[in-house]
Formats: sequence, structure tokens, C-alpha cells
Amino acid sequence: MLDIGSGWGALVLHLAGVRGCDVTGISPAPRQREFVEKRARQRGLSSRVRIVTSPFEEAADLPRGIDAVTVLGSVVHMPDLPAVFAKARGLLRRGGRMYVSETCFRNRALRARFDRVEGTDFVREASSGHCPSWSPPRRTPGSRWRRPSTSPGTTTGPSSSGPRTCGPTPRP
Repeated sequence: MLDIGSGWGALVLHLAGVRGCDVTGISPAPRQREFVEKRARQRGLSSRVRIVTSPFEEAADLPRGIDAVTVLGSVVHMPDLPAVFAKARGLLRRGGRMYVSETCFRNRALRARFDRVEGTDFVREASSGHCPSWSPPRRTPGSRWRRPSTSPGTTTGPSSSGPRTCGPTPRP
């Protein structure tokens, strides 16, 4: 699997250690790579963890045909989201999954309320530099909102292109 914007590696190390995944994390920060690689070595996970130091948009030599892509709290740093999502989708195997999570505010009033709370300035100054207000997603005429499907044509188990890289780790 691939974790875009893997940062200090919490998800990468969790998925490799607890779920038995082969995980590639990507972050533009060399200090984060060094930290995650050190933790992976300490935990005996070096063979399951790979960290790429590059902005995702510029990264080459990423795994293809992967089961899952995660993007947690990093899309706010990426100016061309359609290109990011197209590139990520191209790395997934048929039936692979993508999970995106980002901090945002439903409206300007909630953002203003958050900004008035003492100690929240880190959201603007340290973590992302800005935190955009929420706007409703746009739909094209005739489109429908869709939930993840488990119908024929999508897979949640092993792909026909090979075994899954993740799965539950048997407990002793």
C-alpha cells in the first residue's frame, strides 16, 4: 500500500506491524524519512517499510498494482488535486481502494469559532500554513453520490493480479 504524505510514519508503522502490510510512505522531508526508517528497524519492520523522499507529484519509482492508497491530512499541501488523484488512481490495482481524510470546516462560522480558541494557532502556523473553509462538493448534472461498492466487478479480497500485500496478522 501507499501512504501519501506519510509524515512521521504512524500509519506506515501501524499497517506494517499490526496488519502485515508492505507499505511505501512518501514525504518531502528527509528528517521524517530518517525517523520512520529508524523506527522500522527498531521494530523489525525494515523489510515491510519503504519511505520515498519527494513531493508526491514529482515522485517516480512508486509501486504499481497496490491494494490501497491513503492520503491523510496532506491534500491541503497539494495545489493540483485532480493530478494527484489521477496519479494515485493509476498506482492502484483494479478494485484497489483509496482513503482521503483532511481537516476542514463546514462553514466560515465554525472556522471563526475554532480560530478564537486559545492554542489552535498551530493549525495555521505549524501544520499546514492554512486551513481552507469547506465548500460543498460539486456534482455534474445527472451524477449521483456513490458509496464504496462490494458488487460484482469490485474486489475486496485477493486480486486476480496477485496476492494482497495486507491482511490481518495472526495473533500468537
